[in-house]
Amino acid sequence: MPGETALFGFPYPIGGDKPAGPAQIEAAVKAVEERLSLIQKLTGTKATPVAPAEGQLLVVDNTGHAAYKAMGGDATINAAGVLTIGNEKVVAAKIAKLAVEAAHIAEKAVGTAKLADLAVTEAKLAALAVTAGKIAAEAVTTGKVANLAITTAKIALEAITTALIADGAVTEVKVADGAITSRKHKPTTGIITPTETLNLGEAYADVPGTALEITPAVASYLKITAVFEMFLTSANSEFGISGGRIYATISVDGVDQPTVAFMQHTDDKSESHWETVSQVYLIPLTAAKHTIKMRARKEQTTNQTQIIKNNTQMIYELFAS
Repeated sequence: MPGETALFGFPYPIGGDKPAGPAQIEAAVKAVEERLSLIQKLTGTKATPVAPAEGQLLVVDNTGHAAYKAMGGDATINAAGVLTIGNEKVVAAKIAKLAVEAAHIAEKAVGTAKLADLAVTEAKLAALAVTAGKIAAEAVTTGKVANLAITTAKIALEAITTALIADGAVTEVKVADGAITSRKHKPTTGIITPTETLNLGEAYADVPGTALEITPAVASYLKITAVFEMFLTSANSEFGISGGRIYATISVDGVDQPTVAFMQHTDDKSESHWETVSQVYLIPLTAAKHTIKMRARKEQTTNQTQIIKNNTQMIYELFAS
């Protein structure tokens, strides 16, 4: 049968072909079988029709047959051919090194929780990229600052205020020679004067109003210049003219200091005697609360003896040890 259809090539008799019923039927059936075998490979079955669903793909299996299959795993595809990757399906192991460049990262997409400890090194930061506005309050702790990392050039003018410096953090070795000028030096100093005149007895007594309470932040020295205005009268007696002595000192936390300011009156006539006497002390203090007082007493006299308040004073200055 030399004739055949144009689409599938089925044979048929033409013109003067002799009738050959069985032979013609056999040739037609074989032709249909051959064409159906192609469909069999596409469907994976011999005679069962397959109705594909939306978004399915033709997949060849291990027998060499093709079948309609839905896409599975981490991605899906729809009827329009759009491929969608599931949420959280692209893990680190599936990304090539250096594949994710800055242009591929959305603004503010990389949050703190997504950064591994020590992952952001200095080499990975653009020049001037980390501004003050990008650093959370108290985020930069001592443990995160490398030794010598904060240079003078990296500190803004007047950025370090008193509140940002820990107690005792500025030690002597951290202060450059000549850095602390008289204008910048603000020592703990003062002058204390009595509130009233003290009449003396044989035992040491506090000069009224001269108690100094001081609490150094670190171990320190306290320099004190104690100035006492002393008054003593002499008088006639059956033994002649009597004089006397006055001793004055300071006490530190209740302990009288052995170094004293001293006056003795031995005039051979009956008269009053004034004298202003001073003494200097350098007292080591611990980083704790301390109390300093001016004190005085008389000796070898029953006459009137006093510490006059007018010119009596205690001048003090605290130095770090």
